[in-house]
Amino acid sequence: MQVLREDPDVEIAGLLTTVNTTHARVAMHSTRCAILEAQADAAGLPLHVIPLPWPCSNDVYERAMRAAIESARQSGVTHIAFGDLFLEDIRAYRIKQLEGSGLQPLFPIWHEPTGPLARRMIDAGVEAFLTCVDPKKLPRSFAGRKFDHAFLNDLPEGVDPCGENGEFHTCVLAGPMFCQPVPAALGEVVERDGFYFADLVSYVPMGDGQQAANFALPPTAAGADAERAAGDARTLDARNARMKTSVNAASVAMRSYLSSHHLWTAHHFARLAEGIENDFSGSVRFDIRHRSYVVGAVLDSVAFSEAAVNELFQDVADGHRSYVAVLDQRTCSAMQAYWRESRGRASILEKYQTALGLAGREPLAVGAAPFQSAALVIQLRNLLVHFRPETVSADSARKVESRLKTRFPENVLMAGCGNPFFPDKCLGAGCAAWSINSLKALADEAFRRLAMAPNYQRVGWDDDGAPTQKSGA
Repeated sequence: MQVLREDPDVEIAGLLTTVNTTHARVAMHSTRCAILEAQADAAGLPLHVIPLPWPCSNDVYERAMRAAIESARQSGVTHIAFGDLFLEDIRAYRIKQLEGSGLQPLFPIWHEPTGPLARRMIDAGVEAFLTCVDPKKLPRSFAGRKFDHAFLNDLPEGVDPCGENGEFHTCVLAGPMFCQPVPAALGEVVERDGFYFADLVSYVPMGDGQQAANFALPPTAAGADAERAAGDARTLDARNARMKTSVNAASVAMRSYLSSHHLWTAHHFARLAEGIENDFSGSVRFDIRHRSYVVGAVLDSVAFSEAAVNELFQDVADGHRSYVAVLDQRTCSAMQAYWRESRGRASILEKYQTALGLAGREPLAVGAAPFQSAALVIQLRNLLVHFRPETVSADSARKVESRLKTRFPENVLMAGCGNPFFPDKCLGAGCAAWSINSLKALADEAFRRLAMAPNYQRVGWDDDGAPTQKSGA
């Protein structure tokens, strides 16, 4: 990632990975979803997760990857980068999988000598820990070790310093590509499916005077191995201690649902924007009220979508049966485990897909409506929230225009002006209505497949704010 960020010809659009939905972890690396989300936050990049069943056949995997690749292409992505180093068969497989997709592969560190590369990464500030070890190549004591110079010095002959042959896998918690370190605690080491796995647990740093973390040493660690494991734990302990934050807990004795509130607010803003456009006549003009209504409608439509799926998971997690009573106990247990592990930090679309997958329902097609349109609205929201003033180049203007222009009518207040499509011509009443309809269609279809009538479908208000339905929650 850092190599790509240093390349002026590359703009990183996001991170893509697969997750085992049964265990809510990254396959093979066994990284928890909560840490995965924290890594994406630290990198400042959107995370795109491909949910996979377990066990997963190669055919199912390839279908899921093709759908994700098509979604990326339709979003304007042109390349996918891989971290492969020297395995020709893996490189050839990736190239073959992208043939005809419209996307090109990038291999930014291909044929980099792995020994010097490993030491350069460490010297640059990369902090990583071994989360998976192949016992045929390394002993159990290596599981959970820090990826540092001492580790490299201890590697047996024939083991690649970057683990390129599958000798080990790591989880990165800090480095120049992150704006902040990822807090994590070393957990237990277990043997499963012929590998040793060291757990890394997402960690919330405590305030002053409170212990930063408690670490359990691997059961078989002894002597020098135990001392080294304790040193690695202290390294994490000291790093986490530097990331102090006060945590205040509060509890309430009522249950609130905000999805319907966000939905009404989005509609309200869209109506206000439409009213200004309907009353407009004359020359091109910018209206700050109109802009605020449209932006508000986009933001609240996304807030509605996330609130709706969060309410689903939280109701299941709390045992609040209401509309989720249609789910069987197995599904509820799986959803509770996922919600507990992810702490709600997955992307909006991943949460909808995961809910469907855990309930045994068919996931939404990534390359079609309503998923595709919802993804575009979320990208627009991100563009607004993370907006940076800049001179808009012709290429970047065309990129936004190509994704959105045919989706809705342009802002009539700016019709005929020479300004770029985004933001002036894009942000109109048509955009506001499209955003709401796209994300409501996503939620409606997901809940239809779950055979549920969620809160926002049962509680509503008319244009003047008067209740139209009685809550059954």
